[in-house]
Amino acid sequence: MRFPSASGRIASVTVSVTSLRDTMAFWRGVLHPLGYGRISEWPGCVLWARDGAQLLVQEQPYPSSGIVIMLRAPSRTVVDAIHATAVAEGWPIKQPPGPQYIAPGYYGCALTVPGAERITIAIAHAWDDLPARTDAATVRIAGADPDVSLGGYLFRPAAAAPSASISTAVIVLSGYGGDATGIAATGAELAQAGWTALCLSQRGWLGSTGNEDQGLRQPDDVLCAADWLAREAARGRTRAALCLRGRLFPLHGSCDLARTGGARRHPALPRRLRAAGRHCALLAAARRARHHGADAADPWRSGYPGADCSK
Repeated sequence: MRFPSASGRIASVTVSVTSLRDTMAFWRGVLHPLGYGRISEWPGCVLWARDGAQLLVQEQPYPSSGIVIMLRAPSRTVVDAIHATAVAEGWPIKQPPGPQYIAPGYYGCALTVPGAERITIAIAHAWDDLPARTDAATVRIAGADPDVSLGGYLFRPAAAAPSASISTAVIVLSGYGGDATGIAATGAELAQAGWTALCLSQRGWLGSTGNEDQGLRQPDDVLCAADWLAREAARGRTRAALCLRGRLFPLHGSCDLARTGGARRHPALPRRLRAAGRHCALLAAARRARHHGADAADPWRSGYPGADCSK
């Protein structure tokens, strides 16, 4: 048995059908376009595999029930082609092709196995990276760890706000589970109001590398992004701020976040900005740790209290 190259990945899934002969055309029509091949078979079993991921279909008196297997397609065209084959062959269709709010750029369909309608095979395509925009530059920023690269959109104003003697660059973050695509509209609005806006995907989410860690290192990554703004994105004298829950939290300059412990609401910020307020305390701690050079002041370095990996 060949295992996936990375640890922790699912190596094999087994499903039961009442007739291998009656379902073989279905498995071939679904799995072949996705790069799976039939690598082995023995009485009552057929094994399909690709890149160490294996699907074992076995013949049993009773079919599997309540199983949903999602397979990733390389493009929307492949999703549509598999659906067209299902229509032509008369296979049960649970959901026709279309977009869903499962993942950024998600497009997929769902079929059920003939004779085993409680087994659902979902075929899905989703974006691999942030899609290009005509109104913003796609940027890559080094995160707080060597293996982390933060992706995002940089929106620049056509002209600075008339009343601003110092331009302000705002880092816009989404709530947990979001990414730069979901807050790009906010960045565009801020740019129209005369602000420079960096809409950032957090580590592990679309456009950014690294492992998703539920925000443990987000404060450090945000400070790296603020430094990047000061070095690379500034036009003249620029002040960097973080936008959370419609409030501005300064990250550079004389107004120190750790010293003020709060923020002011700015009328130019769209009211619909919503982000997790719990990050405010972490950002303040990060600011203090950077100022004093004390890693012990970082509360998240001891581990996320809500995650117990020993269970």
